Amino acid sequence: MNEQDREYLEALYAGFAMVGYLINGDYSPEEIPGLAKRMARTMMENGENEGGIVGIKPKRKTERKKD
Repeated sequence: MNEQDREYLEALYAGFAMVGYLINGDYSPEEIPGLAKRMARTMMENGENEGGIVGIKPKRKTERKKD
């Protein structure tokens, strides 16, 4: 992932976090941007360690047994 991709992904995560904080309603508009930025950075760090969405293994589809 190049630097431009990292910046885009961090901005996307921050946007999602801002929406969550706004919906929650427990935070003032002044503190939301800082909280969202911190959460985005944490999400970026966790994604690097665990492989992100790509690292999620798909579940196998199972067929229902007919009685």
